[in-house]
Amino acid sequence: MSPFALLIVLLARVVVPESRSRAAARSFDLAGAVTVTGGLLLLVYAITQANEGGATPGKTAGLFALALVLLAVFILIEWRSKAPLMPPGIFRASTLGAACAVSFTLLGSFFSFLFICTLYLQEVLHYSPLRASLALLPASLASILTSQFVAPWFLNRLGMKLTVSLGMLCLLSGIALFLRTGATGDYVGIILPSTLLAMIGMALCVPSLAVLAVNGIEPTEQGLAAGLQGTFLQAGGGLGLAITAAVVTTSKISAQGAVPTSVPEVAAHLHGLHMGLLVLVAGAALGMLIATAFIQKPSATRL
Repeated sequence: MSPFALLIVLLARVVVPESRSRAAARSFDLAGAVTVTGGLLLLVYAITQANEGGATPGKTAGLFALALVLLAVFILIEWRSKAPLMPPGIFRASTLGAACAVSFTLLGSFFSFLFICTLYLQEVLHYSPLRASLALLPASLASILTSQFVAPWFLNRLGMKLTVSLGMLCLLSGIALFLRTGATGDYVGIILPSTLLAMIGMALCVPSLAVLAVNGIEPTEQGLAAGLQGTFLQAGGGLGLAITAAVVTTSKISAQGAVPTSVPEVAAHLHGLHMGLLVLVAGAALGMLIATAFIQKPSATRL
């Protein structure tokens, strides 16, 4: 344990007051926690192992089926549980459902875009890890400034619907622009603007979706709503990355098998990366469509 963590633990006992629940008893949805965690982990594993040497169609299909069964059991448990981990009624608030759906597509597309971008810089352009990191640095700095200053300004003046839609449009545009990459890198014309667009879009969406998730939710359920939005965000990142990695690997192997010579190695890499980018374009477009169609348009939100 680091000294700072130890200091926080010691001070917490002195500074943070003890809270007392008014309820006579509390119960925990252990069955729901186990089934949803197991279902999501098994779903990610089923996707990632599909391209392994020992994978068979029967094994992959069985893993997918078992994952879906666990997730279906989780939904049934939540409907019947006295203290559900995810009360079904909370999604009656349309803003929370839209926030969770857009969050799922957002991080799934963004994480996978960074994965493809890194592969392109290192595998195709043969950048060192340090040089690849420096290539992404301007966009990273721009995203920090956007989340701190631009996103609150947009929320105050444009509202949540337009801010999230604009962010998803930026992400979609950045991913689509990266489809123009080739064997010779064009940093100024393609790599820099595409990463800037993607990270600025991410920076606009993340704080906006966090506000959207708790908008109109009862104060006693705002913590749950925020947790659900964060869970969908992370689940989308994990599943999106697994699907993208599978598509990239499969497409690359397919391209190498179609051309037996060793000359088109870079072309095989590019084919796999571009096929993965097409999946991300579809995911980002779906997120933008959900944001445009299902996020209500309240007045601008003051931050």
